[in-house]
Amino acid sequence: YFYWTAPFAKQVRAQLDDLHLPCLSTHNESFAFTPDGLTHAIELNQILGSKNIVCVRGLATARDPYHGFEGSGLDGWKRLTGTLHLTVERLRPLGMNCAFHNHAPELESVQGTRPIDLLASVHDLRFHLDVALCREARMDPVAFLEKYPRRTQSILLSDWPRDAKGTQPLLGKGGEDWKRLFAAAERT
Repeated sequence: YFYWTAPFAKQVRAQLDDLHLPCLSTHNESFAFTPDGLTHAIELNQILGSKNIVCVRGLATARDPYHGFEGSGLDGWKRLTGTLHLTVERLRPLGMNCAFHNHAPELESVQGTRPIDLLASVHDLRFHLDVALCREARMDPVAFLEKYPRRTQSILLSDWPRDAKGTQPLLGKGGEDWKRLFAAAERT
């Protein structure tokens, strides 16, 4: 969506209106969190009616250097945390939110610190919790919800573990205890 023009975003909003569908959030790569990129993302999200701009990547990796924020190690995560803090501050007066979509690296220790804990230091940053990716990092999604109460904006209901071919199981056909997870989501 980020490469859309404002007129095209208005066409999409009209189609969503015809279907009586809201646009609750958009997923955004690192370039949407530059000053000019955020201005454009805000414009498109306001047209779409979305109040939530979601950061979908942590730091770029050697395996995928084109997606994610520049930097490495704990210092890279600290810079990303600062960027998201500035984003939260810029969105707040507009009645908008910034959220972060987890992947396994944010949940794994870097120099004795989990990057997700740094990100959580940004008071109003919200989370989009991907259950399977949380499990793949050997973290219990219920523990995540309990550690960061009232911070999870949405839960991506992805079951686990993957089979030998790398295919995720259909929802309810894997190993997740969904009743326990939903109870925790209601509670937190």
